[in-house]
Order: sequence, then C-alpha cells, then structure tokens
Amino acid sequence: MMRVLVITFFLISLVSASGVASQNALAKDSLGFALKIGDCNWTESVPPRGSGWVKIRFKKHEQIQRSYCLPTRYREVVLTRSKSGSDFWAKADSLTESSLIGRWHVKFTLLGGSEKNLVIAVREKGVAAFELLDTGPDDKPVPTPQPATWSKTLDNVSISGEVELPLGTCCRETGTLIFKAKLLSNKSFPGKLVFVTNVDEEESPYKFRSTIGTFIATRLPND
Repeated sequence: MMRVLVITFFLISLVSASGVASQNALAKDSLGFALKIGDCNWTESVPPRGSGWVKIRFKKHEQIQRSYCLPTRYREVVLTRSKSGSDFWAKADSLTESSLIGRWHVKFTLLGGSEKNLVIAVREKGVAAFELLDTGPDDKPVPTPQPATWSKTLDNVSISGEVELPLGTCCRETGTLIFKAKLLSNKSFPGKLVFVTNVDEEESPYKFRSTIGTFIATRLPND
C-alpha cells in the first residue's frame, strides 16, 4: 500500500512539473512575441510632429522593458490664413488681367528724339488701341486710333501696334511700336520700348531699322 502511494505521489509531482514547464514555455513564447511586436517598425509614413502619436511603455518582466508607438485619435487641424499671406494674395489679386484694362496716358521718348504722348486703351481678350496725341505732322494728334494688341504673363506686360512716328528731326517712319514693362502697380508703371520700322537695315538685329526708348504709363481717372 505504501509503495502505491509513493508511486502515485511521484506521478502527480511529475505532471505538476510538466505543467509548470509548459506554462513557463508558453509565457516565454508570449513574451518573445510581445518583444517582437515591441521592436517592430511601422511601415506607414512617419507621422508629423504634433500628430497625436505617443509612446506607450510597458513591462512584461522585471529585467526586460520595451516601448512601442501607437496612434491616438486623429486630431482636428484648422488652417488659417496669416496676415502676411492675406497681403500676398491681395497683391496677387490686384495684378490679375483685369488690372491692366482701362485707359493709360503714356509719355515716351525715343533715342535722340523729343517726348511724345499717346493713350493706350486696353480692353479685354488682348484688344487695345493707340490714341496718338502729338505724333502727327507738326506735333498734331492723329485723328484715328490705331489698333494694337497686348498680353500679360504674371506681371510682365507687352503692348504693340503699327504706327507712324517721327525719327529725329528729318523724317517719319511707319513700323511696330512695342512697349515692355512689369506691372507692379494699378496706378502707373515704367518700362522700355522698341520701334521697329519697315525700312531694311542689315546691321540691325531685327534686319529693319529700329530704335529704342523709355516710357511711363499712368492710369487715367474713372478707369
């Protein structure tokens, strides 16, 4: 009877030890799995600063400590326009295509010539006209407005048309008058001009006789 009790107690101890070993192995595997999770890297893009991602630290064992990142709830982001941004957009809006439309009084001087005056009437869709105030014979106005065209890329403005202008004090020539400028104001803008005549001239870069000058344009009232 005593031998049976000893054998039974031995078997119970063996089963208990096996169970403890299995539990330890399972805990070790679970801990290893947890450590793998703790060491893993996120495959998504790195969240920006202030995105609400936080580090959570946990301890699975007295001797081992790991940390990993988990996303919190999404944060609501409100975008507002700063004062400097408002000033920038206000300036950009003031330089739209419509800012050139209107009537401009232009004072211009060709190289070696005297100051002359004209009005540029700028309309929509690239249409314009030159009203020549004192470029006719004896500095008289030209009664008929001359057709012209204009274009604007960002703040770069180009206006051109066919006219007849005096060159120096001895002669008059017909050709293309081209105004080039940067539109930096809604009220006035300076620039440069080129007058390319219809007279052949091999030495000229345009292969036509040409001259250059400067101008300033001022918006007329009520435009």
